[in-house]
Amino acid sequence: EKQRCVMQLRDIEGKSYKDIATLLDISEEQVKVNIFRARQAIKQQFKKTENYGL
Repeated sequence: EKQRCVMQLRDIEGKSYKDIATLLDISEEQVKVNIFRARQAIKQQFKKTENYGL
């Protein structure tokens, strides 16, 4: 859930790392880690879809 929230704030709403960290009361480093992990999870889902089809 946190990864989804962080990714939405960054990629969709265009918030800065500092703004996201303040909003969620976490460090900027945690924001970056959560965004990285969220993007990796999405990438894996696309690979599964690509390999097996819809």
